[in-house]
Amino acid sequence: MAEKERILELERANEELNRLDKLKSTFISSVSHELQTPLSVIKEFISLMLEGHAGPVTEDQRDYLGITNRNILRLTNLIETLVDFSRIESGKGLKLKFEPTSLIEVVQDASLTLSQQLEEKRISLENRIDPDTPPVLIDRNRMVEVFINLIGNGIKFTAPQGKVMIDSRGLTEKRDYLKVVVTDTGVGISPEDLSKIFDRFYQGQTTQTGVIAGTGLGLTITKEIIEGHQGDIHAESKLGSGSSFVFTLPVFGINTVLNLLITPMFEEAERDKMPFSLIRVDFWDSRTKQEFGLSHESWEAVMFALQKMVRSVDTIIPFKNNMVYISSFNDDKMTKEISERVQAKLIQGGYLPRGTEVQIRMYSYPINAGTKEEFLKGCRLLLKED
Repeated sequence: MAEKERILELERANEELNRLDKLKSTFISSVSHELQTPLSVIKEFISLMLEGHAGPVTEDQRDYLGITNRNILRLTNLIETLVDFSRIESGKGLKLKFEPTSLIEVVQDASLTLSQQLEEKRISLENRIDPDTPPVLIDRNRMVEVFINLIGNGIKFTAPQGKVMIDSRGLTEKRDYLKVVVTDTGVGISPEDLSKIFDRFYQGQTTQTGVIAGTGLGLTITKEIIEGHQGDIHAESKLGSGSSFVFTLPVFGINTVLNLLITPMFEEAERDKMPFSLIRVDFWDSRTKQEFGLSHESWEAVMFALQKMVRSVDTIIPFKNNMVYISSFNDDKMTKEISERVQAKLIQGGYLPRGTEVQIRMYSYPINAGTKEEFLKGCRLLLKED
């Protein structure tokens, strides 16, 4: 009898813990969203004041408003972190929008955000990524967040006049992922902390002054973002000798497009019993009958036009400057209509240089393939890099 009572007591305690956990997640989500609106208003009005719209601003006032603005940005980042955490806790995961991106540009965006902190602490940031590094298939905004977290982590735990470096360790064995490393010259991580630093709310590390800093969520969310890209991340460190965070990112190519974009969309279509199609758009020179590489301006115009034409649930996948793929939850008939509209819009809308032809090919499920394996094999044949 006593054993049964203990089991019942444990079950009741577990139910109560689950209830409190749900309450905590709901509270974090609600408060985070409620705080975003007033903060946006405050930020906007401070920007207007700094621009002189409320009258002349003295140097002292500009300095004070600048300090206020920087702290609002810090608070905004904290709220965004809590919003991300609430999504992870609720099991929704982070929404990622993949696109081919230059990694150097991502690092530049992150370093610009942190420029004030780097300057205040006199820490140098070295971006050693080779300009010839192939583009990666990533959610650009989320990856900027990753670098902000990792570089910011390095700033916190590095003494003034120290250094943070971003570099590459080459490609993985299958050559479809790039190994990236963010290294600092800070205090390092103790062996007992090293295995726990990605845990939620873990705050084992201390700064140079011995103060524990941050919410303990930045590295947790960083790990979620990397794993959402089907990559992995780990830390390497010795106490007193700095730290390195090593992670992998998908290189833009046929395999990663299939794994990160087409396969998940196809599986969603299969699960919801919807049709699914892949459209390939090629650009050709009508005179030479060869594939035609568009100029940067024409390419930007084409991408703008396509974004306006497709639904938000569909995905546009640009390959270099002469080919675009559109993955869409549509059957063969609707896909054909979309293709004809795309062709007419691009040619007649003045988005392309004179003499450019638009050729379109389609591959649809279940019309052209009856199984997942057949369909993905056909998609692979339709995809190409050159």
